Amino acid sequence: MSNVKRAAGHRQTISTAAWVAAGSERITYAGLQIALAFFMCIFQGFAPDTDFNTIRNRTVGIVLGILVSSIVFQYLWPEREVERNEED
Repeated sequence: MSNVKRAAGHRQTISTAAWVAAGSERITYAGLQIALAFFMCIFQGFAPDTDFNTIRNRTVGIVLGILVSSIVFQYLWPEREVERNEED
């Protein structure tokens, strides 16, 4: 029964990642990151990693990367469609 519950949990996570990735252009990247983090945590080596420090560190790294890239594109290097259309 444990394998059935585990498979259902994997299917639910993969379905959620696919649903988010199939969303609008603004959220697609988050769905891909969910799937990538899940696969890297579950399918590494010969057995799934049950050490939560690894899973936590990878999740924190992904969230930090998204925050840093958001800050850069929002404040340091803003490129808005309105500004681009005014130049034409």
